[in-house]
Amino acid sequence: MSEWLSTGEMIDRLKVGEVAEAEEGYTVIRNNNGSITYLNKEPKYGQYLAINLTTHRLKWRILPNYVSFSDAMKAVEEGKNAYCEFQDETIKFESYNNKLGSICKDNACTAGGGAEIKLAWINAGKWTIEEEAE
Repeated sequence: MSEWLSTGEMIDRLKVGEVAEAEEGYTVIRNNNGSITYLNKEPKYGQYLAINLTTHRLKWRILPNYVSFSDAMKAVEEGKNAYCEFQDETIKFESYNNKLGSICKDNACTAGGGAEIKLAWINAGKWTIEEEAE
């Protein structure tokens, strides 16, 4: 899971379409126009996040943007790295020359030609795509 952030840090890092949740259970989303609104019924759904004494003290984490296995492999073909979270493990799928270069697990990597993608990872894994550094 991602790190806990102050309200200011969350506002600075949250990208359009991403969702963040507070320790207290509030969830917010950054909209296409840059605004941040609540997704919960309380406070009211769609209400803008306001900075006040309560929200200033909240701790937030940005939730991963999970994608399908197919989308993850398309990203690898586009030169990005993909990750699969499966049973408390994170498996990295590294792109090399827009192909699967290697699969890394527990700091050990297997080159793409000899690497195996397990069916359980495809069916039950939670897939994410590495964001490019800004």
